Amino acid sequence: MKTGGVFSIKKLVFVLGVCLGPWSLCCQNSMSASAWLGTARYDLALKLKGNEITARQAADIRLPFVNAVSLRSETNRFELIRQEYTMRVSLNGFKEMTSIRRTQQALLLAAGAQQRLLLHEALADRYDALLQYKSLLSEISLLNELQAVQEERLGFLRKKAALQSSTTDIEDLIKTESDRDETLMDMAEKQGDLEVLQQFFDYVTGGITMLDTSAMAGIENISQWQASLPFELAFYPELLDQEAKIGLVDAEYQAEKAKSKKILDYLQTRYSDRPGDPFRYDFFVGVGFNLPYRGSVQTELAELKIERLETTNQLQIEQAENKRLIAELKKQLAANIKQYDLAQKQLQESQALFSFNKGAADPLILLSAAEHLLKRRLKLADLENQIYYAYFSLLDQSGLLSTEPLINYLSPSLEKL
Repeated sequence: MKTGGVFSIKKLVFVLGVCLGPWSLCCQNSMSASAWLGTARYDLALKLKGNEITARQAADIRLPFVNAVSLRSETNRFELIRQEYTMRVSLNGFKEMTSIRRTQQALLLAAGAQQRLLLHEALADRYDALLQYKSLLSEISLLNELQAVQEERLGFLRKKAALQSSTTDIEDLIKTESDRDETLMDMAEKQGDLEVLQQFFDYVTGGITMLDTSAMAGIENISQWQASLPFELAFYPELLDQEAKIGLVDAEYQAEKAKSKKILDYLQTRYSDRPGDPFRYDFFVGVGFNLPYRGSVQTELAELKIERLETTNQLQIEQAENKRLIAELKKQLAANIKQYDLAQKQLQESQALFSFNKGAADPLILLSAAEHLLKRRLKLADLENQIYYAYFSLLDQSGLLSTEPLINYLSPSLEKL
């Protein structure tokens, strides 16, 4: 009985491979990380915004010189032979025409900034899903191994308790069962999260539910990049969107201002068909001029000034906040990497690893060492995930995520998308 038990443990140790590295999944029906991130270019919201920009460019909206033409007919003294005809041509000012062109250019720039923001959000969603997927695969693999160790330990404890039922053995058995049940609950939760992610992959790709995470950058790559990537020189899309809004308000202000300064209002001709009078008495030409009085336009200009001030203030607040967050995220990333290095060193120097590698004579000691190592590896996987997310948050907040040319910042070679 004892010999069979030891042989079972050796097989278990061989299968577990606790110290050989993180578990990876290879499947033919999988997509590379770069291909997955590249699907952001075909996001539905981004595509619709692109159609809107194309339509706006094709429309080529311009303000014509002639605003409107009207024709009126009147009778004089209720006599049809004394009919009067008036034609009026309302005009737009040259400054109005120029300001409308500038407004359309500002609208295009604003739409482009919104398109960049949508691309950034689509990329952020895909980076987030990719990191979640990698983390879940690693944790589920480790939890599977931990459950196998706990089940094996439970088997030995039950046999031991049946032979010699001491209080310590019963307490150890209860604790191990509780730990096993907690492990199963964690696995069920993470399996559920993985299934939700796979539904998202299927929705985006149209059939692919697995990603190949084997070629992703490691912690050593991120440790090198944290000091070399130009996080401060990039532009966060929301800041660019705010700048575009300021430009649009400026254009609208200039359009209202040009409208208030229009001098020539209309041209008018009138023809009175009065019998017996020569033609020069029947035909009249008139011109309408606007007096330099702004009226209600002054209120609109004041409101636009206030709107510009509010938008500018908001931009300055967001710029300061963005700068602060980037500095905090850089410190957090550096701290997480130091903590990860320390955890790795502690794992290599732990007594559990020594006992596990040496092969303790007592099966329960060997299983305890394996369980302890797996829990340490779960902690290490959690720290690794924190590093990836701090790095991702830094890419997101700085705007590097969507800066052209698009780059897979989770590729060891930083390949282009």
